Amino acid sequence: MVMGAVVPIYTVDGVDAELKFTAAALAGIYLGKITKWNDPEIADANSGVSLPNAAIRVLHRSDDNDTTYLWTEFLSDVSKEWKSGPGTGLNVKWPAGLGARGDDGMEDLVIGPRGDYGVEDFPRSISNSIGYVQLRYAIDRNLPYGDVENASGAFARATATSLTDEATSATRESPNAFRQSLADVPSTTGYPISSFTWILVPANMRDKEKAKAMADFLKWMLHEGQGSAMELHYVRLPDVIVEDALEEAGKLH
Repeated sequence: MVMGAVVPIYTVDGVDAELKFTAAALAGIYLGKITKWNDPEIADANSGVSLPNAAIRVLHRSDDNDTTYLWTEFLSDVSKEWKSGPGTGLNVKWPAGLGARGDDGMEDLVIGPRGDYGVEDFPRSISNSIGYVQLRYAIDRNLPYGDVENASGAFARATATSLTDEATSATRESPNAFRQSLADVPSTTGYPISSFTWILVPANMRDKEKAKAMADFLKWMLHEGQGSAMELHYVRLPDVIVEDALEEAGKLH
């Protein structure tokens, strides 16, 4: 229906710069093997930024959610150790970090069993921390988020253009790109932790009037509805993906 992204958010004492994260850095941090902010894997990618010799406080979701699925899918794509260890899932056995449960409706992260921190405190009140949220949430809450190394080795910032580039690259890789993940698709300019969103409906609906109504609704979402994506901090689909999705919507009966 639209495209979205998951971004690494952080707070680092004394650092106001937009940080860059290599794929190896993110995997190493979440594996618990990169433990300091001034580790060479982070520092070398951020020339000119004075990073502290401070422990990284790793934050992750503790509930089952699609944000974690995309995040861990990316980590599995870029790290053999992550793929053979925690792997990909709505929730995984985290090697390191503090868990945070949330409500996907608002990405409302609450730290601790008693809800000691409200959403406005995450991650600002946790010094030298790193976490991950959907792009729309980072923008809505004005949270600092980093650029991420893509499959071509370039650093990409999550924007409408870089998400579109990732999806466009996927269409060159597969004739059914609208069915596949966009995580770490080969692209020189695409943002690598990107995803389509999907609506699942039965192909065969007993009530023909409901089938027509659903098909009409999906067609509206793929045409006029796309105009609402940007104001909600999602990204509209490329035309080639819209065409494929419309073809699927037309199969409802």
